[in-house]
Amino acid sequence: MPTDDVLHAAYMPFIKRGAIFVPSEASHGLGDEVLVMLQLPDDAAPFPVAGTVVWITPPGAGDGRAAGVGVQFDARDDNARRRIEACLARFAGSERPTQTL
Repeated sequence: MPTDDVLHAAYMPFIKRGAIFVPSEASHGLGDEVLVMLQLPDDAAPFPVAGTVVWITPPGAGDGRAAGVGVQFDARDDNARRRIEACLARFAGSERPTQTL
C-alpha cells in the first residue's frame, strides 16, 4: 500500500484534470489510452482509472527519476483527482521533489 509521500511524488496537479505518474519500463507513446489500477493510502484495494499518456520519462533519464509515464485522468471521471487531492491536502504548497518536476 502506498504512503502519502509516494502519492505526493506521483501526483501531477499541473496537468489539466490531474494526472498520476506510473513507474514502468513498458513502451508507451504520448496519447496512448491506458487503464491503471490505482491504490490510495487509505484504500484496501486498488480501483481502475482510465486515462491518456501525457508524460514520458524514459529509462536512464537522470536525476534518479524512475522510468514511467504520466497518465492524465479521463475527463468523464473526476473521482480519482478528487480522492487524491483529499489525501494530499497536507502537502498544499509543498516544494518537495516529485517524480516529474
